[in-house]
Amino acid sequence: MKTRLKFSTLIAAVVVPLTALGQSSQTDQFGLSARYIRLGSSSRKMTLSGALRDAAARTRQDYLTFGVEFASDEIVEPMVDAGSTAGTSFRAFLDGIVRQVPQYEYDAISPHFISIHPRGAKDDAGDVLNIRISRFDINQTFAGAVLGYPVQFIRELRERLYPQTPGQTAQTFLYMGPVIQGPEVTVHLTDVTVRDALNAISIATEGTAGDEDYPVGWTYRSAAESKADHPRFGGLLTLPPDWRETLHPKAPKKAANSPSPGN
Repeated sequence: MKTRLKFSTLIAAVVVPLTALGQSSQTDQFGLSARYIRLGSSSRKMTLSGALRDAAARTRQDYLTFGVEFASDEIVEPMVDAGSTAGTSFRAFLDGIVRQVPQYEYDAISPHFISIHPRGAKDDAGDVLNIRISRFDINQTFAGAVLGYPVQFIRELRERLYPQTPGQTAQTFLYMGPVIQGPEVTVHLTDVTVRDALNAISIATEGTAGDEDYPVGWTYRSAAESKADHPRFGGLLTLPPDWRETLHPKAPKKAANSPSPGN
């Protein structure tokens, strides 16, 4: 049976900013400084999202999930040296990443969810992630479907990206291809932004009870960055090898070579 989670307050109210150009004097509310990533290679250049997956693969009995908004002026995803931040705490890893890409900053939204976005993005009125939603309700809906295709579930977002003219036939959306399914979640929100809703969905995936349920993050690329007609959303998996034992310690043990979601 799936655990139903209800969010009735603004998710952004619990955000704790942690970085300013890779350095912080803010309180580490979620203990990121005392949670560690195992040592990896001395130097490994990879994309920002690749570095997040790499760090997740080197955690044990812990995990982090991310919501990543890529900068709109970037044609390709930024590259970082993930190896230079290996063998350090979660906080040191994240500080090391944003020092390499200073146009980004991060916020810890919950003990396991980190928001990474361009500096100033949350105050940008033109950013579609800041569109306000009067009400958002999903019931026992696959998280990956909403994170990958929020226009199907958020009327205000759909109206901004796909405006209708009087007398125009309503558009039908069809997608064919792989998608991260994720667990089923129930989320209820009022007067929030699109960003808040996506964060809330990801946080909700942390608390589902099924033996095969796993947390799912999200990504957002603007139309300019994605080279598409419209912005692109997607799910993001950053699971450690021992995610089943960490998330579901009482579940039956899986074979060592049992595939992870998305593999």
